[in-house]
Amino acid sequence: MSNKRNPSKAHIVKPSRPFRRLEQLLKSSDQESKQLAEVEEWAATQGLVEPPYNLMQFLALYESNVIYAACVRQLARDVAGIGWQLELLPDQEEDQEEKGRLTKYLSGLANLRQLFRQLFEDWGTAGYFGIEVIRDPAEEIIKLCRVPAHTLRVHKDRIKYCQIRREKRAWFTAFDPNPETRQNISVTTGKLGEYSMQDRANELIYYMNPYQKSDYYGIPNIVSALGEVIECVSSRDYNIAFFENYGIPASLIMMRGNWDPTTVSTIKRFLSTEVKGAENAFRSLVVEQTSDEDSLEIKPLDVGTAREGHYTSSEKLWREAIMAAYSMPPQRIGLQVTGALGGNLAEEATKIYISGVVDPLQEDLEDIVNSLLPRDCRYKFKLKDIDIRNIDALTVRLINQIRCGLLTPNEARAELGKPSYPEGDKFYIDPGLVEVGGPEQPEAIEFERQDHGRKADQTS
Repeated sequence: MSNKRNPSKAHIVKPSRPFRRLEQLLKSSDQESKQLAEVEEWAATQGLVEPPYNLMQFLALYESNVIYAACVRQLARDVAGIGWQLELLPDQEEDQEEKGRLTKYLSGLANLRQLFRQLFEDWGTAGYFGIEVIRDPAEEIIKLCRVPAHTLRVHKDRIKYCQIRREKRAWFTAFDPNPETRQNISVTTGKLGEYSMQDRANELIYYMNPYQKSDYYGIPNIVSALGEVIECVSSRDYNIAFFENYGIPASLIMMRGNWDPTTVSTIKRFLSTEVKGAENAFRSLVVEQTSDEDSLEIKPLDVGTAREGHYTSSEKLWREAIMAAYSMPPQRIGLQVTGALGGNLAEEATKIYISGVVDPLQEDLEDIVNSLLPRDCRYKFKLKDIDIRNIDALTVRLINQIRCGLLTPNEARAELGKPSYPEGDKFYIDPGLVEVGGPEQPEAIEFERQDHGRKADQTS
């Protein structure tokens, strides 16, 4: 009888798929797909134009990537600002009664700062936002509400809009301050007619980030860095799957020769329990070798350390691309980045971001709010500027300018936003902060002469 052993075989083991979570985010279920198809079919019959992209996919990625979400939220906070005020228009006289009345009116429309944050989170993820304008029977505006961007569809005439939430529909007409030209449409059907306050559609202020491929919808800035967002999410899911499925140990212990049967269990116990914990950091294993033929070898295995460095450099590039899409300085979202030569350009980068991104969006927002004010109003709505100055460094610089006679104390206090005081409009100069053009102060001059004498004696 021949002693034939079974041939060696190789088996393919399928681990869990690392990108399954990403696929779940970007693919709708059969039920959702059916609902989406029904909505699109209904929208087409109503003259509504579908967005050029799937809004739910953008929201799924927004919820899955911390850099993307942080950029959108920080931009929304910066545009919403730290508060608002009413500024007097040129060639107008102050009227505290009118100013108080307008302040009360604007405060009653909504929590404006919270509303602005919600609107620009929509703008950051969808590329547009909508504000519902609610009027009372006297046609006065009494409330402003956000319409979630992912539920809003634009009509092909760009005068009507429709909010779609599963089976529910609500129509809006474009905002028009003139009641004579404002369209009166049904809130349920969107058809033009004569409707009561209860049945007619409210107005909608629509704002979008211009997109060359669509006249109806804006585009979020993240589109240009969409590949980097997907790579970040994929990399994260791959790392999770790596720890769940990767079965290669850090090293192998190879024992050759004639060893005592208890040796293997002793080594296993030592590596599993005896060297764990800070108190066992210097514990040793003594191996007694009785013959030169017996050998014990510890062979380290490559567990992908080279690839870890590759992922680290790639993730840095992905983060930078996402932040560049929103022109966001890394320090603004809590990332501390040092230049190649150890420098830090945080202050300069933040100034560019504020002047190039935040200020233009705030001006558009101010124009929207000012369009809600009466035409004969002598005030305008203005968001307060974000103070990004280094106050400590600015204070030192102002003190030095006061000492050199370049600024008065009141001018320096105005720079810091502090109120003036009656005697603060004089110029001073060292030594002793003597008033320019004022009488000499013998005490200060004598003190200066004695101080110079002491320094001369020390030198000699």
